[in-house]
Amino acid sequence: MNAILSGLTDLVVLMITAISGLLEKAVTFLLWLVKLDLTENSVSSFGEVIVKAATFAITYTVVGWIFKTLGWFNSKAMKLVYVIISTVVSFGLCFVVSLFEKHYAIGSIVVLAIFVVASVHRLISSTNQYS
Repeated sequence: MNAILSGLTDLVVLMITAISGLLEKAVTFLLWLVKLDLTENSVSSFGEVIVKAATFAITYTVVGWIFKTLGWFNSKAMKLVYVIISTVVSFGLCFVVSLFEKHYAIGSIVVLAIFVVASVHRLISSTNQYS
């Protein structure tokens, strides 16, 4: 009896989704994700390796943290969320890496400035710790 009720509920939800146009919007969104993944910015081979490694690390960390917090760690929804977050993170990192490669002098100065500020901050906080 419970299986029949569950099946009928799924059928009603599917019919409402198909009639309301949400199914078309979901398919459009998924096609956009595939198109976005296939049209990455012009990034060098080394940049692509950096982007792929960083995307893997960031996405697995974020998705694992989110689903462990929610208590749904081995759910089927993790796969879809991973694909969406992975695509968005990959696109963003490709954009950042391509900007860095095009304007490497400015990017190097910014990275160096961040490193200097972080080093000075660490030096100041370590000397204030023992005062």
